[in-house]
Amino acid sequence: MYFLTMAAQEELFQMKIITELSNQAVHEYEGLQREHERATMECQRMEAERDEAIKRLEEFQKVSHMVIEEVNSIQDNLDIERTCRQSVEALASKLNRQNCSLKRKSMLYLAHLGPETIAEIGLEDEEEEEESVDTQVEKECFSAHCRSTITELKKKLELTLEEKKQATIDHEATREELSDIREEMLVEQKKLNRQSQILLKSSSPSEALQAALTDVTRLTQALESQRLVHQQQMKGIEEQLRGSELHKEVLALQRKLELLAEEKREHEERCSTAKVEAKDLKFTEMDIRQQAVDEMMQRIKRGVHLRPVGQAPNKTKLVQRERVPSNSAIQELKGILDTFKRPSPHLKVGSPSTNTESELERVLQRRRGAFKTSQESCSPSSSRPFPSSVLDVTRVRGDQPQTKQTSQDSVPL
Repeated sequence: MYFLTMAAQEELFQMKIITELSNQAVHEYEGLQREHERATMECQRMEAERDEAIKRLEEFQKVSHMVIEEVNSIQDNLDIERTCRQSVEALASKLNRQNCSLKRKSMLYLAHLGPETIAEIGLEDEEEEEESVDTQVEKECFSAHCRSTITELKKKLELTLEEKKQATIDHEATREELSDIREEMLVEQKKLNRQSQILLKSSSPSEALQAALTDVTRLTQALESQRLVHQQQMKGIEEQLRGSELHKEVLALQRKLELLAEEKREHEERCSTAKVEAKDLKFTEMDIRQQAVDEMMQRIKRGVHLRPVGQAPNKTKLVQRERVPSNSAIQELKGILDTFKRPSPHLKVGSPSTNTESELERVLQRRRGAFKTSQESCSPSSSRPFPSSVLDVTRVRGDQPQTKQTSQDSVPL
């Protein structure tokens, strides 16, 4: 029993430890869930920013495509106008040539005409020339307006293209500057390290050396600060360009959550096994007690066979034992029950032989007293055999209640 109680205490202690571990696992799981939610929020925010940047780029591309289409349409119109103007100029040159030929022919015919007709022809020619000059001026004005609009659009398109090129050039320039600054910083650090080593090697340090050392430390600190700033800038740019790192962190957190869930399942299985073992121990204890009681009842039903003390039994003694009345059997049963109620002799430290001898003497004395009372009474019940079981005892009790009372009064318990 003591070992069972100790085992139960150990199991309870283990159960407490398991519950504490499970609570810790639950707290860690909740903390990881919170971190996972924060990471998801940051991922969503970064995705929203990325989507906005992509939308802006798409809008800029759409605007640039629209401008390019407008410029192409304007160039097409300009080409059409050029072809028209060239054709008009060719026709005008042809007309001028024809006019010149006609004037020459008219001059030949004017010699045959009168002075009045010559004056009328000169006025009509001047009016026609004025009208042709006005139409040419209008055409030139219209072409100049178109040229101005075309030049403005070309300038806008060139500006947009230049801005785009400038942005790409600036980005590449910043990268090159950062790489150059890193190289310069490394070179300066090497120089400063060499100078500091030279100054430290010199055996006679002076104020100038100390000032130089302070300058070196100050410069190193400034360089380190600049380096850190540049590193932070580069990290920010890389994080903006690479948004997959947050996804990796989320995957790592999910793996940790799965591991914690598996540990929790293992702890629960251990708890269930410990509970089952505790129940089995309780049932085994009850089974041992029930088995002991059953063994006692079986021994009572079968009876206790006494061994002879010292010498072998004679036939007369066997006949006398067979002729012992039922009251002596009842007394013997009571004695046996008293012996069972007493503690077992295995637990005692003393000699077991003395206890068994005293018990046998008591039983023999009771049997002798019962035999004497039966001889004095000479009842017909003396011829009956010795009861072999508890059922025979109950039958004898029902058959002879009077002899039972007399024997109980005569025999001391």
